[in-house]
Amino acid sequence: QSGADGFGGVSVRGGDIDQNLFLLDGVPVYNVTHGAGIFSIYNSSAIRSAQLLKGGFPAQYGGRISSVWDIQTKEGNSNQMQGELDLGLTSGKLTLEGPLKKEKGSFFVTGRRAFFDFYSIPFTTRLRRNEGVDGYTGYFFYDLNAKINYQVSQKDRVYLSFYRGKDDYQDVYEQSRISNDTVIFVADNEQVGWGNDISALRWNHQFSDRLFGNLLATYSRYYYNSEDFVDLEILDSTRQALRNVLLFKYDSEVKDQSVKADFDFATRQNHFLRFGLSATRHRFQPGVLHFS
Repeated sequence: QSGADGFGGVSVRGGDIDQNLFLLDGVPVYNVTHGAGIFSIYNSSAIRSAQLLKGGFPAQYGGRISSVWDIQTKEGNSNQMQGELDLGLTSGKLTLEGPLKKEKGSFFVTGRRAFFDFYSIPFTTRLRRNEGVDGYTGYFFYDLNAKINYQVSQKDRVYLSFYRGKDDYQDVYEQSRISNDTVIFVADNEQVGWGNDISALRWNHQFSDRLFGNLLATYSRYYYNSEDFVDLEILDSTRQALRNVLLFKYDSEVKDQSVKADFDFATRQNHFLRFGLSATRHRFQPGVLHFS
């Protein structure tokens, strides 16, 4: 079932929303929604396959206890160039794919941007002017998926994938006051941003007709930061001014670096054996506060 309104998330088999493992090309994703959970970071134009495991998932997916969402992105058209443009009231996206070398490799690139700020900035600007102040509130998000694959030899193929997504919120408040012979101007600018950076390099090798191997090196980062700036100007006999002073700053992030090796061995009795190993370096920064 879905999470509460305004929070997003998915609960599977009674688990909490943070007990699911979301993967993008084998890389863990720590925040899978934009905004208040209305949009997914998974761009439908980039998805090649999606698999949901909601119980009894294999050991290679270790690290969560509720479910696994394994999403693989497209690898591109290795025969001809293709493009797609999709525009809507809330967002737009552009997709390009084509061969690097015909039948040897291909690329795939797609980007998406939300248009919420096109509506919110004019609307909030008018509201604040009606209240006798200046400023606006704006929000948008964007994401970018890219993937390259190339056949090095008959038994070797290399894949390189990349994802970047960010949500951006800004609230600007400006006000001027006149008292006797003194003019006071105050401008407050609050900026909040959060998003994911993901990359993966995979080498696929066929050792024999029965043994296949994958070596995967990944990087995943989720970050959240907030900043509050203020401009203060007092015009009187002393003429004082404070420009772009940082009042408050908050930073937090989760960062993973991982190496993983998987092998598939097909036996002569129509069975197969899967084995491998992985190592991950987790870095958690719950939060850093800066005050001026």
